Amino acid sequence: MRKMFCVLAYAAALLSLSPAKTEAQIQIMPLPGQPTDAENLAKALIGSPGVTLVSGSASFTGFNDGSGFFTGGEDFLPFNEGIFLTSGRVSQLPGPNTGSESSNPDLFDDQIEKGAITPGDQQLSQLVGAPTFNAAVLEFSFIPSHDVVSFRYVFGSEEYNEFVGSEFNDIFAFFLNGSNIALIPGSQVEIQINSVNAKSNSQFFTDNTLPAASLNTKLDGLVGVSRALFATGPVIAGRVNTMRLAVADVADARFDSAVAIERGSFIDAPPPAVCGNGSVEPGEGCDDANTLPGDGCSPTCAIEQGVCGDGTVDPLEQCDPPDGVTCDKQCQTIPIACGNGIVQPGEQCEPPNTNT
Repeated sequence: MRKMFCVLAYAAALLSLSPAKTEAQIQIMPLPGQPTDAENLAKALIGSPGVTLVSGSASFTGFNDGSGFFTGGEDFLPFNEGIFLTSGRVSQLPGPNTGSESSNPDLFDDQIEKGAITPGDQQLSQLVGAPTFNAAVLEFSFIPSHDVVSFRYVFGSEEYNEFVGSEFNDIFAFFLNGSNIALIPGSQVEIQINSVNAKSNSQFFTDNTLPAASLNTKLDGLVGVSRALFATGPVIAGRVNTMRLAVADVADARFDSAVAIERGSFIDAPPPAVCGNGSVEPGEGCDDANTLPGDGCSPTCAIEQGVCGDGTVDPLEQCDPPDGVTCDKQCQTIPIACGNGIVQPGEQCEPPNTNT
């Protein structure tokens, strides 16, 4: 977050607002420097009658304005309403992103030397293997009616892109009964600066650095805009379960990160199938981590017939699927020949070596 944003605050509480999309710029509540009630943050997330918030269980740790409600979120998010948790200030999340490609310290960062730093989070530090700072943590207990919960979210950071691969690997996590469920779909890999970026798992990443910055936020990169992300995990139905949502700076207290969670998306049901996230979910026949046609998996995640890679030898094809050994990428047979650089059936080595 680079320049101070003049917040458009509400006179009425966000929870009373109509869910209709607003055409105005994203609006954030509360006013800068004022705390947000943790109970209301938790209530804003729960969107299923099967989930009951345990009264008095919610708590927030972090800067007073390290959390807040928002509406008009489609200004730069894939959903209109929800809550923010950030290692900086919620008031500085909106754009435009007018800085250079290299992140610049925001007004909060300028106060670091004056002692304006809050503690990190032990669980996050253990997860990333490095010290954390300025943690924003929302905790609450709930009782679900079913044995699974899910919710939708977006992660963003000022550490992108110049600090990818460095120690400044800002992190967030959603600890459901102690286990992190903020994972890359179809894997057990936590979502961090170094695990999702322009070079790694890029299908989930949106670059917002200049000159290509197109999203109206000061965050330099976002995860979960181009491909929907849902956190999901098992719970014990009818019993008290715990949820701990946390985000923090890693290795130093500069260049903030944030997570946005969609209002009402916390439900006791599996997440909807998301075509293109690389994970085959109920209702999908395939998912190859893209929505391009003609590669064996259609834009709606149905198996395409008549294309190379669908597992069926179609007219004009000699083999399928391609394996790079006996079948090439055009589904044509690769002749077995010594010296073609491919170890094929009947061969023990390639290329041939006349000395052995």
